[in-house]
Amino acid sequence: MEMFGIIDLRERSGDFSRIAEAGKLAIITKRDTPLMVGIPFTRELLEQGVGINLAIHLFKNQLATLAKAARIADKPLLEFIQILGAMGTQV
Repeated sequence: MEMFGIIDLRERSGDFSRIAEAGKLAIITKRDTPLMVGIPFTRELLEQGVGINLAIHLFKNQLATLAKAARIADKPLLEFIQILGAMGTQV
């Protein structure tokens, strides 16, 4: 996951695009405070929605625990585990 200052976006827009094309998330900050998350636009994002897609990404990349990812997805833990299982993701 990369971090960009809001001002960096003008000068590093190519880097930002390459990160998205690689399927990685980016955090945009303003005065070192997180402002927004850049999420690659994928078929999964459309099918699953932002919350679930973000939660899955964070869990798969070991950036969030299973319980925290379930909370981000706004799903009960068991349901989130079932979603991961349906995708073939090991818990």
